[in-house]
Amino acid sequence: NYITWDSQGQLAVNKFDATATVDIEGFMKLKPLSEEPNKSTGVIAVADGENWDPCDKQTNYPVYYDGSNWIPMI
Repeated sequence: NYITWDSQGQLAVNKFDATATVDIEGFMKLKPLSEEPNKSTGVIAVADGENWDPCDKQTNYPVYYDGSNWIPMI
């Protein structure tokens, strides 16, 4: 397992050469959040669906912030 950071500022996880700003060979795990994170366009988070439930799904679910609203990714 390894991480590389190239001179262009691209980060690769388990790869030698990144083809994007962040390039992961594998998967990423996000912990469900019980409160809203700092909003910024493009933020991806997992709502716990109980304490923080921006799309009224009442279960854990991924969301992204489009600059105005949290959009469910399910």
